[in-house]
Amino acid sequence: MADELQRWKEQRALKSLEGGNVTFLKAAEMAGLSVWNFAEIMHEKEIVWVRSEKFVSSDIKKALRYGAGRSE
Repeated sequence: MADELQRWKEQRALKSLEGGNVTFLKAAEMAGLSVWNFAEIMHEKEIVWVRSEKFVSSDIKKALRYGAGRSE
Protein backbone atom coordinates (compact mmCIF):
# COMPACT_ATOMS: atom_id res chain seq x y z
CA MET A 1 0.00 0.00 0.00
CA ALA A 2 2.88 2.35 0.75
CA ASP A 3 4.24 1.80 -2.77
CA GLU A 4 0.86 2.66 -4.27
CA LEU A 5 0.68 5.85 -2.22
CA GLN A 6 4.18 6.83 -3.34
CA ARG A 7 3.31 6.22 -6.99
CA TRP A 8 0.17 8.33 -6.57
CA LYS A 9 2.21 11.18 -5.05
CA GLU A 10 4.71 10.99 -7.91
CA GLN A 11 2.01 10.99 -10.58
CA ARG A 12 0.19 13.92 -8.97
CA ALA A 13 3.44 15.87 -8.76
CA LEU A 14 4.37 15.09 -12.37
CA LYS A 15 0.96 16.18 -13.64
CA SER A 16 1.12 19.41 -11.63
CA LEU A 17 4.57 20.14 -13.01
CA GLU A 18 3.63 19.30 -16.59
CA GLY A 19 0.58 21.52 -16.28
CA GLY A 20 2.76 24.44 -15.20
CA ASN A 21 1.00 24.66 -11.84
CA VAL A 22 4.08 24.18 -9.65
CA THR A 23 7.82 24.61 -9.79
CA PHE A 24 10.20 21.68 -10.08
CA LEU A 25 11.14 21.95 -6.41
CA LYS A 26 7.52 22.05 -5.29
CA ALA A 27 6.75 18.99 -7.42
CA ALA A 28 9.66 17.07 -5.87
CA GLU A 29 8.34 18.06 -2.44
CA MET A 30 4.82 16.93 -3.38
CA ALA A 31 6.26 13.58 -4.45
CA GLY A 32 8.18 13.24 -1.18
CA LEU A 33 11.46 12.87 -3.07
CA SER A 34 14.78 14.64 -3.24
CA VAL A 35 15.19 16.85 -6.28
CA TRP A 36 17.74 14.36 -7.64
CA ASN A 37 15.41 11.37 -7.32
CA PHE A 38 12.54 13.35 -8.80
CA ALA A 39 14.76 14.46 -11.69
CA GLU A 40 15.70 10.83 -12.31
CA ILE A 41 12.02 9.84 -12.53
CA MET A 42 11.39 12.68 -14.96
CA HIS A 43 14.35 11.62 -17.07
CA GLU A 44 13.11 8.02 -17.17
CA LYS A 45 9.66 9.20 -18.26
CA GLU A 46 11.17 11.72 -20.73
CA ILE A 47 9.28 14.64 -19.20
CA VAL A 48 10.45 18.18 -19.97
CA TRP A 49 9.80 20.54 -17.10
CA VAL A 50 11.20 23.88 -18.25
CA ARG A 51 8.06 25.80 -19.15
CA SER A 52 8.81 29.37 -18.23
CA GLU A 53 11.75 31.55 -17.34
CA LYS A 54 9.87 32.60 -14.20
CA PHE A 55 9.87 29.05 -12.84
CA VAL A 56 13.52 28.46 -13.75
CA SER A 57 14.62 31.59 -11.91
CA SER A 58 12.46 30.71 -8.90
CA ASP A 59 13.76 27.14 -8.79
CA ILE A 60 17.40 28.24 -8.96
CA LYS A 61 16.94 30.70 -6.10
CA LYS A 62 15.16 28.12 -3.95
CA ALA A 63 17.73 25.44 -4.72
CA LEU A 64 20.55 27.75 -3.71
CA ARG A 65 18.81 28.58 -0.43
CA TYR A 66 17.96 24.93 0.16
CA GLY A 67 21.50 23.78 -0.62
CA ALA A 68 23.06 26.41 1.63
CA GLY A 69 21.16 25.02 4.61
CA ARG A 70 22.31 21.43 4.08
CA SER A 71 25.55 19.87 5.17
CA GLU A 72 25.70 16.77 2.95
